[in-house]
Amino acid sequence: MVDITQATESTYLAADVVEQSPTKIAVIVDGGNYEDGKFGKRLSMKVNMDTKEKKWNPNMTSAINMKNAWGSDTDTYVGKKVSLTVLIEGTNKKVIAVPMKDVEQKPTTIPEESVV
Repeated sequence: MVDITQATESTYLAADVVEQSPTKIAVIVDGGNYEDGKFGKRLSMKVNMDTKEKKWNPNMTSAINMKNAWGSDTDTYVGKKVSLTVLIEGTNKKVIAVPMKDVEQKPTTIPEESVV
């Protein structure tokens, strides 16, 4: 048996994918590269969202947000998280990424007097 569900899902991180996501958080998987598109070269990156890998072409707003948070070298973005929101402008939907702050986990220590 073959489950047809995969054939009905987009391989791209599009607005409908974000709208259906329970987390609306993506993890950047690679630093990306520039690909030729209808309107010139576009940045293309792989992200993981809800355990599924998607291809993502960040728009200018998302690119500016990431550059301001993490700098120009997209290779340093690998492993970082972005929170995604769908912005509706007229009949168009666009995905906006906001970089999430890195949270450093400090080891939890138990005071000795608490140990029985």
